[in-house]
Amino acid sequence: MAGVAQVEWLLQQKQVTAPVEGVVQEIFVRQGEFAQAGAAVLSILQKDSLRVRFFVPNDLRPRFLPGSQFQVKVSGCDEPLMARTTRVSARPEYTNPLMFGPELRDRLSFLTEGRIEGASKCSVPPGTPVGVILAQAQG
Repeated sequence: MAGVAQVEWLLQQKQVTAPVEGVVQEIFVRQGEFAQAGAAVLSILQKDSLRVRFFVPNDLRPRFLPGSQFQVKVSGCDEPLMARTTRVSARPEYTNPLMFGPELRDRLSFLTEGRIEGASKCSVPPGTPVGVILAQAQG
């Protein structure tokens, strides 16, 4: 009986369980290759950490304040995904703000980030182009 317990223990030592639920994004070590102790053998895209990054024109920036919700349309997905703004850059991207006079300020774009909320039946690989759906302005 002790032999069976020892074999079961050895088998458990060879099995690894991921600390998070997700999808294997990249495999660094394949079957038959050697990995050093403590080395990463694969990377996991955590299921609840999907983010979206996009640029917002200056005049629409107030509609994407941190915490605000918006929808994301992904090609191949039937329904839009819900997301919540987590960050809006404080400065415009790819432009020098000193170059613009007051009449051109509304053309500046700001990097905005959001986190996809809720479970989705749709798989969204990293780097997938998306469209952001603006809710109708109220008032």
